[in-house]
Amino acid sequence: MLQQTMEKQVGHTFHALRTAIENCPDELWSAGEGAYLVIARLAFHALQAVDYDLDAHPERFDWEGSDIEALWDWTRTLAYLDEMHDKARACVADEAGLLGEDVSPRFHLSRLDHLCYALPHMVQHTGEINALLRQAGAPVGGWL
Repeated sequence: MLQQTMEKQVGHTFHALRTAIENCPDELWSAGEGAYLVIARLAFHALQAVDYDLDAHPERFDWEGSDIEALWDWTRTLAYLDEMHDKARACVADEAGLLGEDVSPRFHLSRLDHLCYALPHMVQHTGEINALLRQAGAPVGGWL
């Protein structure tokens, strides 16, 4: 039951981010006020955080300080989303690993605890993206 519950939560979280990204018009993807409130930057950060939280050695990328031109395009970001969704599903599918001690026990009790930290972080940034879309008059992602 635990794995089924987490699979469902992972699916809803990734679906919400995918829908927000797919609803983003091209002209909004890498535009925004300041360096932080850029949809491409927020989407990448949400995914990179999952990568970090589920892997001790994620790909390095300065998501906050990078120039707009260095940000990934829509297609590459969606491919990364699919990769991270698969990674999260694999984490959930490994019951022994899910409940085993975390690689950073100072902060998290188990990989499950780490995943439960990562998902709300992703939801927070998905909400920011949807707020930017709504503010621009673009369609927003759905809840489920």
